Amino acid sequence: MDRAELQAVQLALAFGLGLGLGFFYDFYRVWFRQLKGRLWPALGDIAWWLAALGVAFAGLYHINGAQLRLPVLLLTAAGVCLYLGFFSPVLFPLLRRLLLGLWRLLRWLLGCFARAVALLLSPLVWLVELAFRLLWLLQRLLILPYRWLLRPAGRLLCRLFNALLARPWQKLRTYLRKAFKKRIKKVDFEGGNDI
Repeated sequence: MDRAELQAVQLALAFGLGLGLGFFYDFYRVWFRQLKGRLWPALGDIAWWLAALGVAFAGLYHINGAQLRLPVLLLTAAGVCLYLGFFSPVLFPLLRRLLLGLWRLLRWLLGCFARAVALLLSPLVWLVELAFRLLWLLQRLLILPYRWLLRPAGRLLCRLFNALLARPWQKLRTYLRKAFKKRIKKVDFEGGNDI
């Protein structure tokens, strides 16, 4: 291949790279423009620009060794402009319907898969539910003796404690209160009586 043929192939590949970048932009518009909010579209824009720069650099590297030549860059930009001007208005709605249809198909298949897994695991779910009900019943059976036996026994012990220990403490408290009042009455605040 002589030099003129090589340059013609490089220019055609640069034009094809521009058409591919335009198609990649339409693909981006279908998927990432469906996102709501402020953060996700912004992150989508950053991801698209990084991916587009990577695709452009890889394409330019394979076309002419990543040498920045004006004709190659102009034909790449012309390919993008031609795609966005002429092909995008026709292909974008078709691409949108195709990709959203594929997305719905994928969601339906994943739903079928989830239902199939749920159907396969339903005996296990029944066993787990049975185990939880048995544990609940066992817990209830362990709480019933507490309500019938331990709670009245605890109340009886509290009454015995109050009967045996509370009265001596009340007598001691009453004795100390009376002794304190007598001592206060004996103190002479105006005189030089030091305690």
